[in-house]
Amino acid sequence: MARIDGAGASHEVTQYLREAGIRFSVGFALTEPVRTAITEVPKVVWIKAVRPDGKKRKNFRVVEITDRVNLSNWPKNSRVIARRIKLKVGEQQSFADQDGYRSAVFLTDCKGGVSTLDLTHRGHPGVEDSIRQGKDCGLLNLPSNSFARNEVWLWLVGLAQDLFAWSQVICLEGDAQKWELKRSLYRLFHQSGRIARHARHTTLRLSRDWPWATELEAAFAPMQALAPPALA
Repeated sequence: MARIDGAGASHEVTQYLREAGIRFSVGFALTEPVRTAITEVPKVVWIKAVRPDGKKRKNFRVVEITDRVNLSNWPKNSRVIARRIKLKVGEQQSFADQDGYRSAVFLTDCKGGVSTLDLTHRGHPGVEDSIRQGKDCGLLNLPSNSFARNEVWLWLVGLAQDLFAWSQVICLEGDAQKWELKRSLYRLFHQSGRIARHARHTTLRLSRDWPWATELEAAFAPMQALAPPALA
């Protein structure tokens, strides 16, 4: 399944995914007909959205408005799901907000319950976080005016992010597993240390004053416990 923000709400993208046999969940524009359809849904029809742990979200409601929107130009069996949250007291409204609610809509051809589809679609912002962290890993500036060389650079950036992500899962614990790349670079990789050799042993001595020296020291144990890679 492909999850895309509002930029993916085009006939060409959705039709391409359909022909490729890929399910889609893409952001949908809050046009006037869509906004009208949302306001016409009876309050009793809206159901609570769910969290990843299955618990209900207090102020979030979701509903399907497929039968209230014209989808004749979109792939067959497409569905439109609306989600809204009640604005807090004093929170500034935007032009898209209506009757004290902020709404968002997405188009999907996936099967399943409305709350489950909404939860799946809301997982998309994680992609944006990865892109943002990729900029801290070299994605922000391309090194060449050659397309082929820049393509290789992007592959290397992606590889570096994958290695870092797996290192967090395997070697770190607690909050350190959730540190973003930029924070980890400073707290772990910028530590000062000294290599000492004595009696055929090599020791890395870390600065005692560094606040995160304990996290880095603990990371070496699971790393050394990994089995050596099998040779092809």
